[in-house]
Amino acid sequence: MLFVWNPIGVCVDTARRLRGIVGGGRLERPGVYRICKRFSFEAAHFLRGLPEGHKCARLHGHSYSVEIVLWARELTGPGFVVDFADLKALKTHLDASLDHTTLNDVLDVEPTSENLAKWLYEWCAVGLALPETARVEAVRVSETDTTWAEYRPATFV
Repeated sequence: MLFVWNPIGVCVDTARRLRGIVGGGRLERPGVYRICKRFSFEAAHFLRGLPEGHKCARLHGHSYSVEIVLWARELTGPGFVVDFADLKALKTHLDASLDHTTLNDVLDVEPTSENLAKWLYEWCAVGLALPETARVEAVRVSETDTTWAEYRPATFV
């Protein structure tokens, strides 16, 4: 018997027995619920190692937007992935640690949007009290309305 693993990590043969085959021979996969919440903060930074005259090498500020994406296969309570109110801990962390600071003084890495997204993802993974069914999928950071950087662990790529 041939066993093939599908992208959600379920053995195809096992999944067929558990879920059955739907029309056209497609494997029916369990659904996933996703939510997102956006927060904001104001901060300044400058980037090292850029060519002389690059505008980002000078101290400058942004109105940052941070989005956290969470997922779950099962809902809790009245039908939540996570109660949005329970994500207030992230806003508290942003306000206490990053708001109106120079990010170079706070982060132990160069304060690019990419590094900030990873830094915040790692904080969320341990700093948020989430139900056992919920996981942080990604954190997205925007410096402007037209740009963003996102960090997600390789298991979601």
